[in-house]
Amino acid sequence: MSNIIKLSISQKSEVTKRIDERLNGQLGLNLKLTNELKSFSNDLNAVEVDLSFNESDSDLLGTQYNQTVLQNGKLIELQYTEVKDVWLYQLNKVENNKEVVEQEFERFKNFKDYHTILDFLKEGGYDLALASKKVLNIEQYSFDEKLQKSTNNFIQALSVDITEKEEIAGVLVFGENALIKFNDDEGTVIFNEGTPVIVPLAAGGKWKKCMADCIGCGSWESCIGGYSCLSACGSCRNPFSCAWCLGCAIASSSCLWKCRMCVSNSARPNECPV
Repeated sequence: MSNIIKLSISQKSEVTKRIDERLNGQLGLNLKLTNELKSFSNDLNAVEVDLSFNESDSDLLGTQYNQTVLQNGKLIELQYTEVKDVWLYQLNKVENNKEVVEQEFERFKNFKDYHTILDFLKEGGYDLALASKKVLNIEQYSFDEKLQKSTNNFIQALSVDITEKEEIAGVLVFGENALIKFNDDEGTVIFNEGTPVIVPLAAGGKWKKCMADCIGCGSWESCIGGYSCLSACGSCRNPFSCAWCLGCAIASSSCLWKCRMCVSNSARPNECPV
C-alpha cells in the first residue's frame, strides 16, 4: 500500500501553484485546478510512491498528487508526481465517442484469448458488465529539470467491469493484451498462450530490476512514467482507479509475464532473468 501524505492547506496551495505554472503556464494544458465552491483540502490528496529500481536507489521516494480537474469543460483525473528534479503528469480521460468504444470492443472480441477469458470468468462465477464498457485515454508527460529533457506517452485501452452476483468484483482492461484485476487482489491476471496466470503488479528487489531491464530503462528517470503507474496499481482497491493503472500496465504486459518469478515467494525463482 502507498503511504498517504497529509498536506496542510498552505502545502496544497503551494503544490497547486507549481502544477499551474508547469502544466498550464509551460505546457498550455488549460486545466482548471480549483473550484470556487470547495477548498483545496476537498480536491487534492497525496501518496508516497517508490520510483527506485535498484537497491542503491532506495531513497527515490516521490510524491504523487491526485485531483479531479476541468479541461475544456470536461472533468478528468490528474495525477501529478514529483521526485528530485523530475516531475510527471498523467491525465486520465474517458472517451465519449460511442463509435470508438464499439470499435475497441469489437477488437477485443477478435482477440485470440477472448473465449478463454470468457470461460475463465464463467468458471469463477463472474460476468462482464457490458453496459459499463468504456475507452480510457491516458496521457503521460515527464520533464527532467536538471537535464531539460522531456518524454511523453499516450495509451488507449478498453475497460469493462467484472461482476459477481450483480456486484462489481473487478475490472478487465484490454489493449495490446488483456489484464484482469479483482477487488482487493494485489496481483493481476494475465493470459499467456491461453492460460490465465496471476502476476505481481508492484514488488521490490529483483522484480523491479527485471522490469527496468525488460522495459529498457537506462535510469530511474526514464522509468518514472511506468513505475508511478505500477505503484498505483499495487495499492488500488476499486475498479475505477484500477482501470487507469491497468491501462498503463498493458504496455508492460509482456514484462509482467517475464518477471513474474522475480518476487520473494515465487515458486521457481531460478526462472527470474536477473
